[in-house]
Amino acid sequence: GPDDYLHRLISTRWGRLLGGIRFYGRDVSRPFVEIVAHSFDDLDRLCDCVAEEWTMFAPRAMRLHAAPAGLRHPRVVLDKTIHAARCREIRVSAPQVTLEPFTRIEEALSLVAARYRELTPDLARNVAPAGADDLRRWHATGHLHAMCARASVVGVLAVAPGHIGWIDGEEILEEVVDAAHGGHGYAVHAQAFWAAHLSPDRDRYLIGTI
Repeated sequence: GPDDYLHRLISTRWGRLLGGIRFYGRDVSRPFVEIVAHSFDDLDRLCDCVAEEWTMFAPRAMRLHAAPAGLRHPRVVLDKTIHAARCREIRVSAPQVTLEPFTRIEEALSLVAARYRELTPDLARNVAPAGADDLRRWHATGHLHAMCARASVVGVLAVAPGHIGWIDGEEILEEVVDAAHGGHGYAVHAQAFWAAHLSPDRDRYLIGTI
């Protein structure tokens, strides 16, 4: 029922947890439980609690937030890393890499679509491109940028105010480098250019995920 999809606060003799059902890549055949917070000392007991509480979804995994190397268990795998730095702390960009507005939004749409078409099947199951409506909105609000290197457009960078978990900052919403121009560090230099020249407040965090 609809209420089954809501977050739940569960108390047991071994600990408490707050979590909710999610679907990896929005694929209903890949259910998992997002653990927002918990007080369990034993990860196996937490797994057992989650499996029992959300049994109607038959979740295959649960996802937790942790410090780097903070979770050690034979069944733990890394799903996503979160990166943050104050804009003033980010190293200076290479002079040949700049960010410019796209003259035509269609160029950005084409670059993003082409790059995601070239992903390996396994990676394509787990990541999805920004939608066309989002790209158009970011273009209209000045948050979408063309990565330029040696007078050529080599990729797309979209940055706007946002948050990842509890970290507020300027969030990298999309970052694509054309496959033909990969391997030169253009994405890193584009981030540095944004932090140095386009950030509205250099004390704000630039945040993103891999």
